[in-house]
Amino acid sequence: MVMKKIYYPGKGGAFRLFVAENKIDVYLTDFKNALTKTEQIFIEKYAPKIGLRNNLQPFQNLTGVYQYEWYSLTNHFLNHIHQNGGQISDICGDILTLNDLSKAYFAAEKIRNKLCFYKMVQKINPNYLLPNWKINKLENKKIEYPLIIKSSQGKGGKGNIVCYSDSDFNQCRKILSSKLFAKKQENEQYNPLNKIIIEKFYPNAASYNCSFYCTKKGKIKFQKISQQIIEEVFYRGNIYPPLLTKSQLKDITEISGKICHICHSDYGYVGWLGLDFILLNGKIHVIEANPRVNSVTHAHEFSKGKPFFIRLMRHKAMQLTEIFDKFILDPETRYGIVPYQIPDNENVLLISVNSTLEKAENELKRFAQANGLENVTQENILSFSKSVSYYCTKL
Repeated sequence: MVMKKIYYPGKGGAFRLFVAENKIDVYLTDFKNALTKTEQIFIEKYAPKIGLRNNLQPFQNLTGVYQYEWYSLTNHFLNHIHQNGGQISDICGDILTLNDLSKAYFAAEKIRNKLCFYKMVQKINPNYLLPNWKINKLENKKIEYPLIIKSSQGKGGKGNIVCYSDSDFNQCRKILSSKLFAKKQENEQYNPLNKIIIEKFYPNAASYNCSFYCTKKGKIKFQKISQQIIEEVFYRGNIYPPLLTKSQLKDITEISGKICHICHSDYGYVGWLGLDFILLNGKIHVIEANPRVNSVTHAHEFSKGKPFFIRLMRHKAMQLTEIFDKFILDPETRYGIVPYQIPDNENVLLISVNSTLEKAENELKRFAQANGLENVTQENILSFSKSVSYYCTKL
């Protein structure tokens, strides 16, 4: 019997799942809003040329045996479960009731709150966090420059403030009060009187992601570790396999396992969880938690364990459709270069899979040069802002 998957895409992930699990039928609970127009064009007109079939269908077409997966837990998703039987089978085959999912929903709110997450990790082992971090009001700095200010509800690296001087730090109240800053919070709101995390900023520290599924028993499943391409504080892609020692990989696994256990036992979380780490003086530290599918989660499924290189790129002419017939995917080896996410007609997240990491990266560079693509870079929007994510930059 062929297992089918129901996927709740939330605000992302449907196209990545289309690429990663193209051989199975995926039924979307929010089909109309799951894909961008550019992604729809690629799937309908160009994907068949490289052997990718249109496997995404509306939830209403579903029949037979199925399992659920979700990008992130939302009220919309909980309402869907309530209206369709009140319980589901997840990707591990575990039965989750509406009560289980409701607990996980509130758990996700706590986990993504940086203040709560830091306190949770501190209870497990303070050494897992960076040294000398503080939860404080904006008035109290007491950390040497460069420093980074993290609001409780910032999205990943977005909405953080990096300061290199007292002049930068003195502008923070104005920044925290701006609509631009609020836009990059999880709920698109921010109170500048809230407590914040202040810690030293390490601009050249290598960054890593551990993506895994937290089961109903609080165990890790489907764990994958990759290196992240971070420029300043901006996510630009991923590298697999990561450049880590066996000891460092073991440390990431150990920390992730303990956090997974606490997230479930203390809060009731179940679902995908992504942890971000940095390597400082040879030691691994956790800096972020995202209780959802991460950008790299399904890339591992697509590559089947082969080396890959993911890179966010931009078409110089802002016409991505011009290169949609240029993508390649070998049907036997599965080596090639394909779009992994297409947020608009200008930017594209590409994944290159090959026999070695070096070949994957070099092939992507050649593809970009031949097809008018360039690495995405950040531009100033306001006088005190490098972008909507990163403020007070060193010029």
